[in-house]
Amino acid sequence: MTEGLGRNLWFSAVSFGLRIGVHVILIVLAARVLSTQAFGEYTLAIALGTIVVVLSDYGLNLLVTREIARDRAAAATLLPSGALAKAALSLVALGLLGVTLEILGARKSVVATSVIITLSFVANSYGGYLTAAFKGLQRFDCETVSYAVLYGVLFVAQAAVLWLAPSPVNLALCFLLARLVYLGVCVALYRRVVRVAWLRPRRGQAWRMLVQATPFACYALSAALSLQLGTVILSYFAGEAAVGEFQKALRFGMAATIPLAIAEDVFYAFLADVRARAADQFARGLVLLNKVGATVILAISVMTLLYAPQLARVVYGGGTAPVVGDSLRIVIGAYCCLYLLFVSPPLMALGRDRANLTIWTLGAAVNVVANVLLIPVWGVLGASWALFATYAAVKLLFLGYMWRLRVRVADRDLVARCVLPLAAGGAIIHALGLPAPFGVTLLAAIAGLTVWSLAPGGPWARVLRSTGP
Repeated sequence: MTEGLGRNLWFSAVSFGLRIGVHVILIVLAARVLSTQAFGEYTLAIALGTIVVVLSDYGLNLLVTREIARDRAAAATLLPSGALAKAALSLVALGLLGVTLEILGARKSVVATSVIITLSFVANSYGGYLTAAFKGLQRFDCETVSYAVLYGVLFVAQAAVLWLAPSPVNLALCFLLARLVYLGVCVALYRRVVRVAWLRPRRGQAWRMLVQATPFACYALSAALSLQLGTVILSYFAGEAAVGEFQKALRFGMAATIPLAIAEDVFYAFLADVRARAADQFARGLVLLNKVGATVILAISVMTLLYAPQLARVVYGGGTAPVVGDSLRIVIGAYCCLYLLFVSPPLMALGRDRANLTIWTLGAAVNVVANVLLIPVWGVLGASWALFATYAAVKLLFLGYMWRLRVRVADRDLVARCVLPLAAGGAIIHALGLPAPFGVTLLAAIAGLTVWSLAPGGPWARVLRSTGP
């Protein structure tokens, strides 16, 4: 069982790495090749598609995984009924997209790009729906195969377009091509792996699936709004050029925190295992994992605080606007609020799914208010501060809830071992005026030594041994 879990985690990490890594590379290339205006149109279309396609997903994937894990034969009626529900939801999503574009007064190029990208996301949603069945059968390798095809096609197509005919619409067409190929691969793998007849869908079952999946959909929508709503509101008040500047900072922050996003999935599985096999060690294991996460995010935060303008110019080119560097500092600060102490993994490992949903829903509400208040006044920086306020609110709500549960999430050693050395290192670097290559190397060395002190031979290893077979 442990071997199977490790195998599945490895395939999940590879799939996640492909999904995030390829997107990061392509976004950076697009930002360097396209004008700020065109890049803003492109990323605005992605933000709109990301929000409205939540309706098409609606958390049905999680239901499919759970039900097929219990009974493989359930796929015969479950999957067709869910597909019927997704078809109706996809039409609603496209209608919502049309209304949003009308409110924004979007130009024709933005409308065309948004519609194409949203259609590609709908195709992707159906492909992911089929791969959910693979997870239920513990065939995570099939998901990885489908992702390898998807992102291989996407990378080749978009790289060619950026070289030959760069434009938001052409990049969106690459999205659609790659997703259609991905959907075809998922259908072929489904027939080969699941091998269950596809019966006529049942409307009653489709409705029941929608009701069951509503909590998951609310959580996904809250997370999507928290991250992408600022882009949409910024477009309304400041235009696509401002969106391009904000998205450069936001995408840099997302790329810098990829290891922590992957760690969330892995740490959730570890914490769930600890709670099931040695519940008295849960708090201790959580504190140790938070020490690792705190070390990584604080190192990234101090680097960005010291060298944001230089880092932005290295990634996006020498003509990058100064506001991108200023916004980047705030965005990384927001991610520091999010990852300094992990939120969702401990709550889900404790079986507190409803609390996790409530916290993120309240965070989304804070995001809406902050965006509406700050963007008209401060523009790009207002969108960045709204993201900071959102994640700060989420963290405060989480800490209050964990205090109420009397679950320890940190200790003094976390401050002494993880926070103070990096803070002192940053202060020394600033005082000496060290150039970026030397300063970044020094901070990375401090973070590496801190993580090493938690590695095998230290308290980390003792906790792992105490919860092992």
